[in-house]
This record gives sequence, structure tokens and C-alpha cells, in this order.
Amino acid sequence: MVGVSLDFSVLPGRTAGYLFAFAFALLLGGGQEELGWRGFALPRLQRAHGPMAASLVIGVVWAVWHLPLFAMEGTSQSQVPFLAYAPAVVAMSVIFTWLYNESAGCILPVMLLHAGINSTGTLIPVSVDSVSEALHSQLAMAELAVLVGIALVVLLAVGWSLGIEERTGVGPTAESRSVPGDSGPGHSGN
Repeated sequence: MVGVSLDFSVLPGRTAGYLFAFAFALLLGGGQEELGWRGFALPRLQRAHGPMAASLVIGVVWAVWHLPLFAMEGTSQSQVPFLAYAPAVVAMSVIFTWLYNESAGCILPVMLLHAGINSTGTLIPVSVDSVSEALHSQLAMAELAVLVGIALVVLLAVGWSLGIEERTGVGPTAESRSVPGDSGPGHSGN
């Protein structure tokens, strides 16, 4: 890893920092985004276009939403290539859609996963002094590979329906699709 040694002995000392980062991410740093992405947009997009198309649209918009952070020094995004970040976010969108659908439209599991992903950087077992831009780029590429791998496993396991047809027995047409968290126009989900 770019000449950096892993030191797993630092993990117990980072637990409190992780819990703080997790709480921050859940309430202010990403988890709350899910109220909009999955709580509001996803049910409507799934009803109109299906789960996979909805995931891709939300993923692209979600990645572009974070674009300003790439120009802000000190953000985690400022040290990773956007071309690694964007497909990772799209893969996350597929995973989050599946989780949302499998939890019958409940936002909380998606918020918890989002916060968990956002706060994992506090657990990386390397010296803070050795976290260089090259290491951030390499970690971003590893994260991309993991997220794309998980998204592919989800797709292989449940298919393009991302959990809707399996649970509801509803066919793939937009007119008959039953989408978790949305009982029609005017319903705001969870």
C-alpha cells in the first residue's frame, strides 16, 4: 500500500473516534441525505422507471451532488479521483436501493449503512502522518472495487428488480409495480 505499514494495534484506540464519526455521519454527514435520495426520490423513480434505472439516476446525481467537495481542501473527496468516486457512488446506489427494497421501504437501514461507510476512514490502521494523496487514491480504488463487487453480487442474487418482484410478486411493468415506501402520488415515504 504505497509503502505504508498496517498497524492493527491502533484499532482499539480508534473505536471512540469511529463511534463519534458514525454518529456525525448518521445525523449530519451523509445519513440524512437518505431522506431525500431513498426516502423521497427512489420510490417515485422506481415506480416510474424501475429499480435499476432509479438506482443509476440517483447514483449519477448523487455523485455530481458531491462534486464541489472535490475542490474543497481537507475533504476526503479532495484527495481521490472523481473517476473512481463516481462509479463507487453509483454502485452504492444499487446496493442502497436493494437494502431499501428488502427492508420494505425503511430508510433507517440505509442511513446506518451510509453512515457506516462514511465513517470507516477512522478505522484504517495506518499512521495519520502517512496518509498521503497517493494512499487516499489507492484506498478509493479499493473501495470502488469492493462496492462494485458487492453491487454485482446483489445483482446476481436478486436480479435487476433489486428485491421488488421477489417480495411483492408484482411484474416488471411500471403501471403495476409496487414500490416500498410509496403508496402513490402525494405519499412522501418514510
